[in-house]
Amino acid sequence: MTDVSALAHSLSEVYDLNTFLYIRRYDLGGLMLLYAPGYRISPSFYLTINALLFIGSALIYKRLIVDRLSDGGSLTVAMLGLLGNPFFLLNMAGPNKELPLLLLTLLLAFNLTKKTKGWFWKSTLIAGLTTFFRDGYGMLLMIFVFVYYLGHIPRWRLPLPAKVIFICLAISAGAAIFSHSLAEWLPFVRRNLSVANLLPHDEAAGGAISATTWLDILKVFVQWGRHLVLNATSLALFPMLTQQSGSIYWIGVSYTIFGFLNLVACICAIFTLVSTMKADTNVTQQLDAWALAQILSVIWLGLFVLMSASAYVQPRYQMTILPIGVSVVALHTRHVRRAILWVPIVLALGFLATRYAHGVLPPTVPSDFFPVNPYIPR
Repeated sequence: MTDVSALAHSLSEVYDLNTFLYIRRYDLGGLMLLYAPGYRISPSFYLTINALLFIGSALIYKRLIVDRLSDGGSLTVAMLGLLGNPFFLLNMAGPNKELPLLLLTLLLAFNLTKKTKGWFWKSTLIAGLTTFFRDGYGMLLMIFVFVYYLGHIPRWRLPLPAKVIFICLAISAGAAIFSHSLAEWLPFVRRNLSVANLLPHDEAAGGAISATTWLDILKVFVQWGRHLVLNATSLALFPMLTQQSGSIYWIGVSYTIFGFLNLVACICAIFTLVSTMKADTNVTQQLDAWALAQILSVIWLGLFVLMSASAYVQPRYQMTILPIGVSVVALHTRHVRRAILWVPIVLALGFLATRYAHGVLPPTVPSDFFPVNPYIPR
């Protein structure tokens, strides 16, 4: 994959401490510290490091979900949250951001659900560590931790989920509207706008507009709403499964599988919060599966909303929160699980059948080109 090749190329330039310190982007620092030492010995260390990261994620996920499943929960669905995304397996042989971010995200979710002493500072530290792998994602995690802390203010009479999601919606919409102003002092916002301006109009879902008038603000707000919908549905409804050469596009297949599970997570999170919102309970003092499902839904939906402040559609960045969303399905009863799993299937198949009936077939993609072999030192 191109991202893996690009990261491997950066690692191949790290010959000693001087070349390591020359790297100016701090959001690559974590990747360099994680992969560079092993790479100088042998590229085979990629697989070892990634396997350890995945095992660590699995152990955290076990304590977060598997050990807390009730009698009516589904271990199979819970495992699907961690093992159902083939993209992780495709990335296993090379350096990547997804696996370290997956581990840190699950650790953050575990810390937020346990609420041990000093949970706010521990969560902030975990979120801060993620900035050394993807700075924008790390900032979103830190914003969410702060919002989650504000949600526990007792003066507000709304239930915790309503307070957190409402604040996340306000922040996300506000960041989308004032993104050009924020770009002047936030590097990751500036990079996001630069990428959006380079993408085709459809991929950027409208492009990056500077909100200078009320009409511009309305346009950006509409685009932000489109981002919410497309981040939840695009990979499932618009699959890219073949290359122009006629071969199977395995990355696209992985994206499609992830897209379906991502849509499942979205539907389940909304259903869970709507069905539990009326029960104004103090979830921080409950340990049952129902309260856990509510907290995890708040985490997934809150981060999903914050990510949609981007100037372009980027559902792939939600891969690291996928286990949190799918695990909520595992905590529900059997009939609810079946409904939540079947609704996306019917929706996706119906949408694709309609497009096929109108002669619109899934597009083919050009073959990937890797200018650098990512697994052989230069």
